[in-house]
Amino acid sequence: MKKITYLVFITVISCFITGNGKAQNYVSTEPLNKNTILEEFTGVQCSNCPAGHQVAASILQNNPGRAFVICYHPYNSSYTAPYPGNPDFRRTYPNAFYTVPYCGSSRFMPSAFINRRIWSNGDRL
Repeated sequence: MKKITYLVFITVISCFITGNGKAQNYVSTEPLNKNTILEEFTGVQCSNCPAGHQVAASILQNNPGRAFVICYHPYNSSYTAPYPGNPDFRRTYPNAFYTVPYCGSSRFMPSAFINRRIWSNGDRL
């Protein structure tokens, strides 16, 4: 038993002496530019949504490979009900985000937020 304890102790000490016991960084710890995800809430019966799509498209065009857009059709909006005979794009999982404080109390469409950050009135991009 003493031999095994001695061997384990020597192995652990040799790891720390040679540097193998130190923590490794697999990603950079330097500040880097971040990519952005724009999550947009859109509807089928929304008259302003095409303009919102144009803004999202210009963000994508001006930031290739750095910005991404995801569009949702939440169930908890009257603007997302499909017209008769058309496909239903609504999903239930966006309902949690199409609420206060993410989209405000009015919840107009289109609504969007960036990186799931809750923005206050004084914040600026």
